[in-house]
Amino acid sequence: MTERDHAKGGSRSHSRSHSRSRPASVASARAYEVLGLVRSCATKEEAKKAYTKLIKKVHPDKGGNAAQFQHVQKAYDTIVSELTLERDLTAGGSCQQDERKRRGRQQWVPAGVRDGAMNAMAKPTYLAMQAKTQGNKWFAEKKYEDAARCYTEALAWLPEESSLYCNRSAAWYALDEMEKALDDAIKATEISPRYVKAHYRCALACSAMKGHTSAIARMRRAVELSDRSSREEYKKALLKIESTCSREYLHLNLVGHSETVQEVGWRPLESSSHRPILATCSLDGTIRLWCGDSGIRLHTLRGHTDKVTSIKWTRDGKYLISLALDRTVRVWEVCGDDSVASLH
Repeated sequence: MTERDHAKGGSRSHSRSHSRSRPASVASARAYEVLGLVRSCATKEEAKKAYTKLIKKVHPDKGGNAAQFQHVQKAYDTIVSELTLERDLTAGGSCQQDERKRRGRQQWVPAGVRDGAMNAMAKPTYLAMQAKTQGNKWFAEKKYEDAARCYTEALAWLPEESSLYCNRSAAWYALDEMEKALDDAIKATEISPRYVKAHYRCALACSAMKGHTSAIARMRRAVELSDRSSREEYKKALLKIESTCSREYLHLNLVGHSETVQEVGWRPLESSSHRPILATCSLDGTIRLWCGDSGIRLHTLRGHTDKVTSIKWTRDGKYLISLALDRTVRVWEVCGDDSVASLH
């Protein structure tokens, strides 16, 4: 063989070696495109940075979806595997021997687990989101026990994920396991104190367990933390809980009317008052205002000459309108310091 043939052979060998170091597969090329990397000069560090930045955008809890999350995850795994293969092919015999000795001293683990360790942060998130997605599916189908089991599995991977506790609380609530529902909802608020849905779940569980004061306080907190798009929904839930709680609260604590109570109404949250006010009207012809926190009677409104049958707050909470069998309608102005004036 001539020197020229040797040169050609060497060139072909070098070409084959180069092509092996960067396999030109379609899946590999697309993986680099997904992470926005240049395939010819990408490193593991660059891949990790690009992956970390992108995974935050496509995470299901950040507005993405499970399909996008899995697509980015798969692209990152493909790039890491390729870069690892290239390193092994170019490291040389001595490096490979050292690597084999090092691995020999370590406890053996399956290849799939060993590869997953390269992405120790994303792997648990991926598996947890898979379990959460399945749990959401079971919940939508009203298979609440299966949903709770999936959320528990997800929590094994991400024990500090507040949304998983909140979702499992909803499943326990549907199963009438109120203590478990409350415990999970409280845990979610401890992890994420401004998590609106978690406070909402706490309120529902407290209300079901007759914890009226806690239920109202939790739901008011949910209203305070909610944004404009969802505030009305939480306000309606608050009014519903207040209406449910107030019936029992009146029988137990608010004593004063001499005849049957006809109607109750909570002052709207938009009012300037620093404390909640509950208004009641009775067949004894009076209207009473109570402090919603302490149950103390604030005012007894007299003016009607017959039985009062209905009351209604205005939207801003400044006026209370009453209707009686004396064929009159009265408008009461409730000021910011809780003083009252009759406007007739």
